[in-house]
Amino acid sequence: MKINFLYMIQLIILLYSISYSQHTTHTLQTQIQLNLDINYLLYLPEGYYESNEEYPLMLFLHGAGERGNDLSIVKRNGPPKLIEEGKKFPFIIVSPQCPDRTDWDNRSLIVLLDYIENHFRVDKTREYLTGLSMGGHATWSLAIQYPERFAAIIPVCARGYSQDVYVLKDVPVWAFHGEK
Repeated sequence: MKINFLYMIQLIILLYSISYSQHTTHTLQTQIQLNLDINYLLYLPEGYYESNEEYPLMLFLHGAGERGNDLSIVKRNGPPKLIEEGKKFPFIIVSPQCPDRTDWDNRSLIVLLDYIENHFRVDKTREYLTGLSMGGHATWSLAIQYPERFAAIIPVCARGYSQDVYVLKDVPVWAFHGEK
């Protein structure tokens, strides 16, 4: 009888210790201030300041080779290169620079887009997203996360997200890979 009583006490102690060692669920609700330094090139079309027109916007994301803190290297490829060569466009072009040794961050890009929308006359129904290589990969990622944000996307030489691409069913995609 003593043995059964001891086993019973041990079993009760074991059950209580198990119930106290299990995870409990908690929720933290707080606001976090995000401090960002985003370097970017901004192109405004000819006549921007003389009109009240809203303009389409293109967000261009460069590849891994242009990361850093020197905006002049962003001009090596894509729209920034064409602008540097004197090409004119009838829309706003924003070309941010990804910091060295990092990848594009979707939250930062959305913060930048929101800023541009609030400070320039952007036609929010005609926002386009494009990028090369690492920037093309970020094009897929950003569009998949915010499919309602973009009128169309143009990923160039980019790996994609085949398992999530279904969310882009209503977003026109013009994808390029290779030289031909």
